Amino acid sequence: MSYKKYTQKSELVWAIKNPTLAQEYNRKKKKYQQDRNKKFVLSEIEKRGCCEFCFMVDSPEVYQWHHIDDEDPTKTQIGKLWHNGLDRLKRELDKCVMLCP
Repeated sequence: MSYKKYTQKSELVWAIKNPTLAQEYNRKKKKYQQDRNKKFVLSEIEKRGCCEFCFMVDSPEVYQWHHIDDEDPTKTQIGKLWHNGLDRLKRELDKCVMLCP
């Protein structure tokens, strides 16, 4: 399958022309959760304030989250938790340190 056909097919699958009430509700719920979780992560960055290794203060876009225990089987990337509950995101951030690149 060509790339063009693949993208057209994926656009048809993901673009809902006439969403049902349930689909519209789920879309709004996911958007709300994403916005809330992003605000929480930004507030966590402001609370921690600087890189926890070199203590450099920079813009929030620069910082990265790194897990303290690399062997933890329950660790999840922070970027994959945008649509999850806030308590799951809080637990995961407690296992991380904020570092500059």
